[in-house]
Amino acid sequence: MENDDVIESPRRRGRPRIHASQRVRWRKAQAARRLRLREAAAKKKKVRALFSSQRVEWSTPPELVESVLNRLGISSFCLDPASAGAGGTVPAFRHFTKSDDGLQQEWLGNHIWLNPPYGRRIKEWIRKAIQEWQSGRAKVLVLLVPARTDASWWHELLAVGGQPEFLRGRLRFLDESGQRQDVAPFASVLVWLRPHVGDQIDPRP
Repeated sequence: MENDDVIESPRRRGRPRIHASQRVRWRKAQAARRLRLREAAAKKKKVRALFSSQRVEWSTPPELVESVLNRLGISSFCLDPASAGAGGTVPAFRHFTKSDDGLQQEWLGNHIWLNPPYGRRIKEWIRKAIQEWQSGRAKVLVLLVPARTDASWWHELLAVGGQPEFLRGRLRFLDESGQRQDVAPFASVLVWLRPHVGDQIDPRP
C-alpha cells in the first residue's frame, strides 16, 4: 500500500525517511529563524547608530526638554553646544552644531543644555562641560546622558558635584527627520551642575 505522505530522502546510508508534514514544519522553522536573525541584525544596527557620534541624527524628545524648561522657569536655554540646529527640539538662543564644534567653543550662559554624542568622544564632552561649569562661564548645566554608572566620566561628573536624576523608563529619541525611533537600549539620566553656595549645592534651578 502506497503512502503519499512519505518522501524518500536522498539515498544515504542511515538517513531515515522524512514525512512531508515534518519537512513543511522544518521549512517553516527555518524561515522563522532567518526572520529572527534579520530582525536582530537590524536592531543591533540601530543600537550601534544610537551610540555613534552622529549627534545630528538623535534629537532629544521635546517633552523632556519642555519639562526641564518649566522646572527652571525659563522658555529657552542660553546655549545648546551639541545641537541639531535651530530647527531641533531644544529651544536656545545659541546653537553649536557639528560644524561649529562645541568642544572648541566657550560655553557662556546661565542655563545650558547638553545632550552629547553617545559615541567614544562622550568623555570629551563631559570633561568640557565640567571645565566650562567650573570656570563660571556656564552657571547651570543640564546634561542628558546614558546611565553608565561604571564609566569613568560618570564618576568624574559626580565627583565635582553633579546631581543625577534617573529618568523612569527609556526614552525614544528622534532622528534627523523628526521621527521617533525605537525605545533606547539603555536607561537615561539627567545630571545637574548647579552653582555652589559655600560647601553646599544650591538646590534652586
